[in-house]
Amino acid sequence: MSKDTIVNSCKSYKKIIIEIGSGDGRLLSNIANLYDRNQAFLLGVEIDNAQYIDSCNRIKEEVKSKNIQFINEPFENILANFEDNSIDTVISVLPHPKYIDRTNQDVWIPIYKNILDKLKEYGYFLLVTELIDELLQPVSKIDYNLWKNWLLETFSTIGFKIFKVIDDDVPLYITSHYLDKFRNDPERIKIISLLMTKNKNNNNFSL
Repeated sequence: MSKDTIVNSCKSYKKIIIEIGSGDGRLLSNIANLYDRNQAFLLGVEIDNAQYIDSCNRIKEEVKSKNIQFINEPFENILANFEDNSIDTVISVLPHPKYIDRTNQDVWIPIYKNILDKLKEYGYFLLVTELIDELLQPVSKIDYNLWKNWLLETFSTIGFKIFKVIDDDVPLYITSHYLDKFRNDPERIKIISLLMTKNKNNNNFSL
């Protein structure tokens, strides 16, 4: 199925959930059955061809539904095909350093501003990311808090409302190959989950 066909298909659904950097597809496969397949469309975007193939094979074997698809494209290209205020949820688990590291901030801030524009009025952006010491030493509490505060300030400046911060953990059902590995080294790899909204929102969030 072509990129344009998939993107156009998901626009006919009431709810659109997109994972950027969807890897082998296990996250979307895990949560696909939580939704009414006639109401929600789950779209995974993965640039690595090998992982994209794995994700396609996974949904053939595990998910018997047409409301989940994967695309082998840069996610910036896919987002460009969506209108502003059209996506319910965007998920990013352990993005590549060029999309989150402080040194690349000038490059990725416009990308997250674009994500904000594409979200519906009360849409959610779930970001799970990690802090690793350059020398692979344990991360101190001071360094972690400085990094955490920088993340919160940066995304608030972009325009996101910080709805919930989860230290050293992730929401239920969130999983990936590297996330499972990183959880085994909690002293040297600090994980944080930021649930952000486009507007202030008191609704309960669930995947």
